[in-house]
Amino acid sequence: MPALQHLGGDRWRTSIYIGRDHTGRQIRRTRVFTATDRRAAEIRAEAERVALRNIEADQQARAGTLAAYVDRWLAECATRLSPHTIEGYRIQSAKAVAQFGGWQLNAIHADDLRAWYARLLHRGVTPTTLEHVHVVLRIIFRQAVADDLIVKPPTFGIRRPRVPRRKFNLPPDTAISAAISAAHPDLAIGATLAALGLRRAEVTRATWGDITGRELHVRGTKTDESDRYIALSDRTMRALAAHRRQQVANARRLGRRIPLRNPARPILANIEIDPTARTPYDPGWVTRTWRAITTRPGSPVHDMHFHDLRHWAASRLFAKGVAPHEVAEQLGHSKVSTTLDVYGQVLDRSAQRRARAKLLG
Repeated sequence: MPALQHLGGDRWRTSIYIGRDHTGRQIRRTRVFTATDRRAAEIRAEAERVALRNIEADQQARAGTLAAYVDRWLAECATRLSPHTIEGYRIQSAKAVAQFGGWQLNAIHADDLRAWYARLLHRGVTPTTLEHVHVVLRIIFRQAVADDLIVKPPTFGIRRPRVPRRKFNLPPDTAISAAISAAHPDLAIGATLAALGLRRAEVTRATWGDITGRELHVRGTKTDESDRYIALSDRTMRALAAHRRQQVANARRLGRRIPLRNPARPILANIEIDPTARTPYDPGWVTRTWRAITTRPGSPVHDMHFHDLRHWAASRLFAKGVAPHEVAEQLGHSKVSTTLDVYGQVLDRSAQRRARAKLLG
C-alpha cells in the first residue's frame, strides 16, 4: 500500500509500489507534491488504486517465476515421493530460488546458470554440492519442458567439475560381521537388514507384516519403483525370530504385554520409550549408535558409515557373480546404470578375482 507523509504546510510525500525487478526485488517510486489536505487524501486514494492494480499484475507475473513453479513442483512431488527425498529437493532447490526466484522461467538461460555455478565454486562450494544442485535443477527444468512452459532446459550442456569418485575401501567381511554381532541388539538387527541392501530409512520403517514367508517386502523411500522383495536366509530368519521374542520380553519387563505376532509393529521398535512397541527408532539413532561403534579406539570397522553396509551388500553380490540388473533390483535402483555408476569399481574388482580364480583352476 502507498505511504503518505505530511512534510509540513502544504507539502506531501507519497511512495507507491510499482512491481518487482527481474531478481524479485520490490520497486517503489517516491513523489513530493503540494496540495491541500483534501487534495492529498484524493491523491492517496488514487495511489492505493494504482498500487492494487500493480500488485494484481505482479501476482500474475510471479505465477510464471521459478519460485512459484518450484512451489508447485514440490507439492506435486510430495504426493509420490518420500518426505526424506522431498526435503533433499527442497534444500537444493532453495539455493536456486534464492538466486533466480523472481525470474520468469523462460528468462533463465544456460549462461545465467553457468555464471552462477562459477560464483558458487569461487565461494568454496564443492563440486559434489554443485552437482546435487544441478541434478535437482535439471529435474525441475525438464518438468517445465514437459509442461510446455519452456522450450529447452537451461541446464542442458552445462559442463561441471568432475565429482571425485568415492573409493570403497570396506573392512574385511569378518570384521564387519563381528561389529554387527557386538552391537546393541536392536542396532544389530538393523545392521543385518542394511547388509541386505536396505537404506537407513527403509530399515527403520520395516514392520513384521513386511515379512511374508522367507521374503522381506521393502517399502522404498525413493519412488514406488524402489519397492522390492528380498529373500531372507536361514540365518537372517533365525535372527529376526529371536529379535521378535526379545521385543516381547523387553515389553513384559516394562510392565506391558504385547502379542508375539503383530504385523503393524516396527521391526526396530523402541521399547524403552514406548513399551507398546509401536514407535520405531529414529534414523538418527541408528547413525549415532553405529558411529559410536566405528569410532572406538581399535575398532576393526573404523570410520565405516552405516550406509556402507548397503555398499557391503552390493560388493558381496557382485563377488558372487550376481548380474548387475539383479543387484540393482535388490538395492532398489530404478536403473541399472545407477548401480553401475556407483559400484562399477566393485564390479571390476570382482570380475578380476573371478578371472584369476579361473586361471588358477
